[in-house]
Amino acid sequence: MNGWVRIFSDDSSTREWHSAWGEMDEKQLVFYNNDATQSDLKSPFLMIDLEKELCIVRVVNEMPLKAEKGQMSHNIVHIRTENRNIYILAPSTQTAERWAEALQNASTRRMMLTRRPSSFAEQSCILVLSKPNNLTIHTTCVSEEFSIVTGYRCSQRFCICSVETDYLKVIDNCLLIGAQSGLFFTHVNTPRLPVRIGGFNSITAIECLQDINMLVFVIDHHRLLAFVPLLALKSELHVAQPYLRADVMPGYENIHMVAQHRQEKHWYLFAASSTKIYVLRYNMARDIFVAHQVMETNEPVVCIQSAPNGVYFGSDSFYFVQLGHTELEPIRVADPSIADYPIAVFPVGENEVILAYQNYGLFVNSHGKRTRSKVVEWEQMPMEFAYTAPYLYVIHYDSIEIMRIADYHGLDSSTILDEREVYECRNAHVVCCCPNGDVFISISNTESVEVHRFNATNCKKNTTKRKGYNLGGSDKRSKVDI
Repeated sequence: MNGWVRIFSDDSSTREWHSAWGEMDEKQLVFYNNDATQSDLKSPFLMIDLEKELCIVRVVNEMPLKAEKGQMSHNIVHIRTENRNIYILAPSTQTAERWAEALQNASTRRMMLTRRPSSFAEQSCILVLSKPNNLTIHTTCVSEEFSIVTGYRCSQRFCICSVETDYLKVIDNCLLIGAQSGLFFTHVNTPRLPVRIGGFNSITAIECLQDINMLVFVIDHHRLLAFVPLLALKSELHVAQPYLRADVMPGYENIHMVAQHRQEKHWYLFAASSTKIYVLRYNMARDIFVAHQVMETNEPVVCIQSAPNGVYFGSDSFYFVQLGHTELEPIRVADPSIADYPIAVFPVGENEVILAYQNYGLFVNSHGKRTRSKVVEWEQMPMEFAYTAPYLYVIHYDSIEIMRIADYHGLDSSTILDEREVYECRNAHVVCCCPNGDVFISISNTESVEVHRFNATNCKKNTTKRKGYNLGGSDKRSKVDI
């Protein structure tokens, strides 16, 4: 990677942008005053050792100082090392993206080489779907009986459901597929053409509430809220022409996210649209959910997380809602001055959560008070998160990082332990998190999609040290061309 850029380093004696010719290989990034083809290549005025110095790479919108007229702020790549901050101002957005991708790859190589992880995570490939049957897994929902996955196949939206239970292990060895054209199922061990389950036009999301024998669907092109008994689905898997009738809840359209919450022996359902969160409460006597309250949001909801003492959600900021009160009043648990994008929130203690932003993570309680003074800074830009105590999964552009959250001992507690595992791959997407610690992640390209199972919680620690892994090198079927 090379080209003309403008750079600024905060350790420079002059606070101004400097025009430079940059060149980058696998080991170093150097900057020259003139075109490298004409200058002395032994005399760069700035050099970064990518294997030792590179810590964090980000594409940012904030300029460290004013640039010349016409220079766009969104063309800036921020490189952070232990001792300095360096900003690359590219001539175009496309050039900035190329520099960022090259630096992200270098950051991944550094993670793979310099981490000191123990082999604390199990990993196996459980499903391979090759073209033209490859699916891009989108989202999942899990209960003790059903593991439900939704996604896309070409221009159609799919939902894959592997039907399992702790005591039956597998119900008829079935794989359920929800598509834009309806609901289907096939068998896991002996796949055949999917059999249609009548009664659905399309399915975009599912939530499973096993304790009250209920499946919650978002169906149709209007994304309506609908309900089906779990036992009805189970029984229909055995008939020649299966059919299910969903009960549509009137008044709920354009739903993009559903989540369940249980508190004080009551079941609640949260259904988010672009501007509202509908809260429904389960009526046991009538065996239905009924409208409870509605909360307005400033921006669309990006995450909803149930916690022992209430529910957290993220939109323009992070909020906490305690159920049981007459009126639901969301409490902002993030500093209003934070100008970053919420991505996810996870309970990590009795009254402690981690607020995962695009650039860093903070530990707070349900009142928004910081529980740990230190901040977690992601080494690469995170795409997604998953959490199964005490392990945090961070999905990057070209890798999966598994790290352990340190035990809490007060405000001075550590945040993330040094040991971690890194898997090199692209197009990874979290599709399922289970109570037993299993995390299912899909990895896809144009030719195939695979679903890999990870579990750091149940794996016995191995004393063999490992620095990193490439999922394509596993003994099991896990090759994805990238």
